Amino acid sequence: MARVVKILVILVLCLSLTRGVTYPEFKFLRKLLDVIRKEEPIRTILIIKHSQDRNCSLQHWNPRGVPILRANEFSSIKVRGYFDDQSIALVCISDDSDSKLLEVLANAFDKMRQERIILWKHEEPKKELLEHITKQSIKWKFIRVILLANAKDPSGMLSFYRMNAFPNPQFTKIKVTSHFKNISFFDFEYTYHGATAVVKESKDSTVHYKLNTSTGNIFVSQVEDLEIIEFANKYNLTLRMYDENDSKTDHFDFQLHQRFITHDSPTQMDFINPGSATSLMVLVPCSRECGFVDVVKMFESQSWLLYLFYVYLAFVLIETFILWLTHRISGKGHRLTSLNPLLNLRAFRAILGLPFPEIRSSSISLRQLSLAISIFGFISSNFVSCKLSSLLTKPFLRSQVRNFEELRASGLITITDAYTRFFIESEIDPQFFNEVIPNYVILGKHERLRMLFHLNDSFSFIIPKRLWLTVDQFQKSVGEKVFCESKNLIIVEDIPRMYVLENNSIYRWMLTRFLIYIHESGISEYWIKRTPMILRKLYSPPSHPKIKPDAVPLSMEQLSWLWRLLIIGYGTATLVFFVEIFLKKRKQIRKILKMSPTAENEVV
Repeated sequence: MARVVKILVILVLCLSLTRGVTYPEFKFLRKLLDVIRKEEPIRTILIIKHSQDRNCSLQHWNPRGVPILRANEFSSIKVRGYFDDQSIALVCISDDSDSKLLEVLANAFDKMRQERIILWKHEEPKKELLEHITKQSIKWKFIRVILLANAKDPSGMLSFYRMNAFPNPQFTKIKVTSHFKNISFFDFEYTYHGATAVVKESKDSTVHYKLNTSTGNIFVSQVEDLEIIEFANKYNLTLRMYDENDSKTDHFDFQLHQRFITHDSPTQMDFINPGSATSLMVLVPCSRECGFVDVVKMFESQSWLLYLFYVYLAFVLIETFILWLTHRISGKGHRLTSLNPLLNLRAFRAILGLPFPEIRSSSISLRQLSLAISIFGFISSNFVSCKLSSLLTKPFLRSQVRNFEELRASGLITITDAYTRFFIESEIDPQFFNEVIPNYVILGKHERLRMLFHLNDSFSFIIPKRLWLTVDQFQKSVGEKVFCESKNLIIVEDIPRMYVLENNSIYRWMLTRFLIYIHESGISEYWIKRTPMILRKLYSPPSHPKIKPDAVPLSMEQLSWLWRLLIIGYGTATLVFFVEIFLKKRKQIRKILKMSPTAENEVV
């Protein structure tokens, strides 16, 4: 009989171990997580408990379908970069001494402190414990925190406390029924209740426009900075400008002007607004009329002068050779000097298509040579005349630069700033400015924008594509079409950007949500359309469009190069004159020296 009793006891124990210990509060916890998942997915669960805590029932909780990470006060773990960032943490809290667990949580949730946090308490928390937790939350910048306390309810219902982070963090008890369908980690009427945020000006901008807003006086440098102001207005946040000389201000919360996300900051990608991504492009002048200097460059004057020089040289050498050979055969004397080629006016006249005198008793070969150069001079002079006439009398458009090869060939100087150059060389191609755009100049933002909005079409500009939208609206407002874009002049596409915030900023999560709303609602496009009015005040561009007549006659200023040519001709003639005098003097001296020995012999 005793054996039968022992066997029954063993079977009961095995059955209980097989089924496991049941905890009524787990039913509530599972339902709570199902509700939370509807708002935002849960990919990783982090459970933290003290190694000596035997009352934490979470040590027996093993939900299915979600990876679970377990840690204690001695653990060192990083969730970001190793596990899915859509995480939730459950921390067993027994008393104030468990604050070490919140430090472990802060290290595990580094750069993701705004993820959801559930504090688990096996009994109703005391006021002192709640105050201690709020202080730790301020220290570690936790803002999405709820606390579940076991109320010893037979149905498994737990007490529900939600931390309101602003203006001063405090826990509020929320009444939850067994049929709850919506649980949030923050109040849907979420505001910062007048908290003060420090704003720092853009470090690479010298352009500042003062705005008197309900949140304070803010200096902005571009349209996108209005997003921070509207964010502060919506969430009741007071803005104060950063002052380096203020010893009480040791940090800033926002830095105006969105920056490109680099390879060194991949952890910021979760807070990127897709609408703020932009491309880097080269903005170039549109097709425009060519001036006289441009026409001369297009005419390829250097090539023509080189061709004419070769023709002249060939004519002079052949004519000189024929004359020398003819006189040699006939026995007549013919003296050549080293200056004869420079004085061959027949060659100049023939090349220019002008009539020239024929040499006396010229041979048939010389006449054939004269005929050939006459035909060449007639055709070339008429061709040059027709081409110059068409270029100078009919407005001619200089074609727009379409790609990087044409940009290098055009000789346009490309304007950029130091930050853009650093980003391109460090993130795209270290040799970009040496190989792709070697002809560039680095200017400050104020000078660069002044040239851009004064519509200075003597340069090209490296700008974000979002700035091109502003420039295009500005051109339409002043009635000009000076700059154009080209799809083959895009350096890199869709670069993510974001504002500079401090590490684990308490504003990052809400700011990201707000920026997405701003772009989806079309508010940014509305601001861009209103930008030209502000830009006219800042840069004072020409208020009236330029008058471009259909045809512009030549002026004396455009023919000023003829005076230079005349001066060069006079100078060359003077130089040849002195050379002739020198050669004549040398000839006389040689003649005297040659005659001196003959005279001495006759005397003897």
